[in-house]
Amino acid sequence: MSTRALKLTTTSRKQIRRFWWTFNAITEGLSFFIVVPSLMYYVWSNVHLTPQQFAEYSRIWPVAYTASIIMVLAWNRILLKPVLAYFKKLLNNEPVKDDDYNRAKKRFFRLPLLHAIGAFARWIIGMSFAIVPFTLFVAHRPYQVANLWMGAGICAIFGMGTYFPITEIYAQRLLDRGIFAVKTGAEKPLRFNLLQRFTLISVFSVLIAVAEIFTLFHSTVESHNIGSPLLYANLFVWIGCSIVFSILLPLLANHKILNRITSVIDFLKEIGRGNLDIKSNGNIIRDEVAEINDAIYDMKEKLKQARKDLMDLNVSLEQKVKDRTAELRRANDNLAKLNRVLMSKDSIHRLELQMAASVQDRYLSRELPHSPDYDIAYVFRPKASVSGDFYDFISVDGRLAGIGLFDVSGHGIASGLITLLARSVIERTFRAHPREKIGTIMGLINRELINEIGDLDNYLTGVLLRFTDDRIEYANSAHGNIFYRSAASDRVRPVRARGDTVIQGHFLGVKNLDEEYRTITFRIRPGDSLFLFTDGMSVSMNEFHDYYRQEQIIDAIRQAPHGTAREALDFMLDDFYSFIGDPERAEDDITAIVVRKL
Repeated sequence: MSTRALKLTTTSRKQIRRFWWTFNAITEGLSFFIVVPSLMYYVWSNVHLTPQQFAEYSRIWPVAYTASIIMVLAWNRILLKPVLAYFKKLLNNEPVKDDDYNRAKKRFFRLPLLHAIGAFARWIIGMSFAIVPFTLFVAHRPYQVANLWMGAGICAIFGMGTYFPITEIYAQRLLDRGIFAVKTGAEKPLRFNLLQRFTLISVFSVLIAVAEIFTLFHSTVESHNIGSPLLYANLFVWIGCSIVFSILLPLLANHKILNRITSVIDFLKEIGRGNLDIKSNGNIIRDEVAEINDAIYDMKEKLKQARKDLMDLNVSLEQKVKDRTAELRRANDNLAKLNRVLMSKDSIHRLELQMAASVQDRYLSRELPHSPDYDIAYVFRPKASVSGDFYDFISVDGRLAGIGLFDVSGHGIASGLITLLARSVIERTFRAHPREKIGTIMGLINRELINEIGDLDNYLTGVLLRFTDDRIEYANSAHGNIFYRSAASDRVRPVRARGDTVIQGHFLGVKNLDEEYRTITFRIRPGDSLFLFTDGMSVSMNEFHDYYRQEQIIDAIRQAPHGTAREALDFMLDDFYSFIGDPERAEDDITAIVVRKL
């Protein structure tokens, strides 16, 4: 049996975790906090309880009310059992068997109908918890019991009519979150055409209104002892006529509307088959459906004209193609000569790129620094042969002293050469000023880069960290956030100054931006980790053109294993490549570093 696992967003995970209570609050809240209080008012106003009866009834209904709530929750738990089991596995990141997935999805798709049918039965049963004891243990008149059962019937009809759309709306909202995104063929959505829906709404509305009027009439005549068989016979005749006419008229109107909608659908199908000569039927009465029909007809006429224009164009193109073919033959000879020249130049350019890539590869650190205090892992995957990303691990007296991660704008040999220059400037300046704040060092690096780069359009972004025991100094030059994960709480947050939201300084190597950089100092506890990235992840998209956002990076960091730095980094890379689908979709160099305090 195969298994499947879906990746959930934070919002979807919260909705699934609250599903049981939210489902009951939205659907059953209507009953127990609106309809039941209304029913209590109905009992007080229509059943005409005497003070003695009211006192007895007041002892019955709280117990019945509690029993009804327990019955409803048990009923819903049984109804939702396969769905809740599926949601539990999703929250625990457990694989789900196809049979369990199909069973949960089938039940979820039938939830509106099953919940509505259950509502009818639950109202009758729940009301019986109060009506039966009242009938057995309280002195009463027959019409009082009849009216109580009539009230139960009204509530059952009302519950059946309202639970279906309420459950449908809530279930559709969850479905839109992608909780059942995998298509298996097991799902069979309920089929209710508009005529059925409109007719049922009319029937429910009429039955509720008639039942309420009859209940009021019955309680009134019986309480005054003026009821008679003839009176009830006349009443039932008029009620029957009213029901027939109240249902017949909406049914005719609904049938007319649906016939016109069906006509529009048939019209669209003919257009879809390529029949652009079909004529549109007129409408006796102008309404929204007629306007839709006219808009579709105008669209069809425009398509017909466009097809005619294309056919005319095709004829003229044939002659133009013949004329152009002769010209292309002459041009092809010239292109062949030019292509030979370009291939020669391209070969030289490729050789230059290979040489630049080789120099850059030798220059960048390939071995991790030895550190008894930190576990370090990194990944460096250039998009092209020459990368604009570079990194450096600086050791002093056998201990990790600093880490730099930078990104040069642009691509190609120019950016690659600047990485070599910048790395040399950064390491030399870092070692030369061990007592200066890291923000001050970043400023010194900026001024030297401005002098070295000159008027080139390239600039740098990056982060620089200095490690002293368990204390870390941090400066940022217009780069993305670095993230701190606490091993104790699994909390993931960007590193920033207390109370601030942004700590990034300006670009490096740009004239007229010679300003000071901020220094952020923080402590790192054993087991905690730092995560550093260039922007290769955040600018990459999947096949649906969705970016790998910061929220997803934080989720991946939070879910990464609490093992080695390499395990955490590999988990994040797997999450990133799983999101974009194809590694070729990475839009830029991918460089990332994970530092874990031992």
